[in-house]
Amino acid sequence: MWGQIIIALVCASEILAHDCVIPSSSQFSRASYRRYHGRTASGKTIYDAGERLIVGTWIRVVCNKDRQGDAVLKVSNHLCSAGNWSPALPVCQEYARCGAPHRVENATASERITPYITFPHQTVVHYKCNAGFDKRGTIAYVKCVDGEWTSADVICVDRTTITSEKKENTEITTQNNVRIPITTARTIPLCIEPDISHGKLVKNVTSGYYDVICDVGFKVISPKSIRCLRGVWSEPIPQCDIRK
Repeated sequence: MWGQIIIALVCASEILAHDCVIPSSSQFSRASYRRYHGRTASGKTIYDAGERLIVGTWIRVVCNKDRQGDAVLKVSNHLCSAGNWSPALPVCQEYARCGAPHRVENATASERITPYITFPHQTVVHYKCNAGFDKRGTIAYVKCVDGEWTSADVICVDRTTITSEKKENTEITTQNNVRIPITTARTIPLCIEPDISHGKLVKNVTSGYYDVICDVGFKVISPKSIRCLRGVWSEPIPQCDIRK
């Protein structure tokens, strides 16, 4: 009798040794383990942590959505073979979301940007210059990578300030005494936007000057506008001070 019990225990141990277990450790907690086809024996679609499955069972591993409801990051299929999962079960990584990306002046972003919206990992935001503005720079997009945005160097500049060209008609005389009119162009350098804390510059299309608009709660310290003359701003540069 004892011999039969021992043999039965040995057989059971061998069977269990070939079973596979749904992991329960915290590093696997971001995944759900589902039946490859249909439902489990108990009628469920998802296996419980620690549940044992027999050799030959296929499961589907789904890296869960994060708390904000981002799209599923990864789906993979695995087979229980001689006590091990093949291929090995993935560890679902949690990626941080990004806050609002920086705004590009005089450009429209492909996503709505407010201080209250966050963006999931791998989100790409493109910038397009508004009508009347030309793009300068090579990278016109940013990408969210695990909580941090990549860098963009694009700026959008008013066409009237970028290349205010003055054409001059002159003539040259060739060796055959033929007078040929030619046109030369001079490009006036543009000004680099000054750093105005709590404020920004807005071009006054009527006067050609740039007015300073301060943030809420701040006021302009005279002068209220400046002008760009051949790459140099008129002095002094306006500032924004807190209202008292």
